[in-house]
Amino acid sequence: PAEYEFVGHAPRAANLPLLFWDARSYQFKPNPDFKKDLSARFDRETPLVFICRSGGRSAKAARTAVALGFKEVYNVLEGFEGEKDAEGHRTVNGWKNANLPYTYDVLDKLKYRPAP
Repeated sequence: PAEYEFVGHAPRAANLPLLFWDARSYQFKPNPDFKKDLSARFDRETPLVFICRSGGRSAKAARTAVALGFKEVYNVLEGFEGEKDAEGHRTVNGWKNANLPYTYDVLDKLKYRPAP
């Protein structure tokens, strides 16, 4: 959720984390409800495009969606911010660096909510 809000996201993109950042251990922890949340939020016929900051987590999420039976699944390979340049800044490629539309607005209907 913090990445969605502070790094940015494509307009109309729903936030559904595969992993959550754990500040205590300083590492990502799996979202135990990801499969349930994905199935509750989207129909299996809905085309899904997954994106994360650099493309790795979204690739795992896309594979999970395919395994769940979603029919049309895509991953943004370079991620939202892309790879790091020689100085460690994410300026090489990715959604944002390609000047594709993005926003920091968080619409209530699109923010993460666990399925009941």
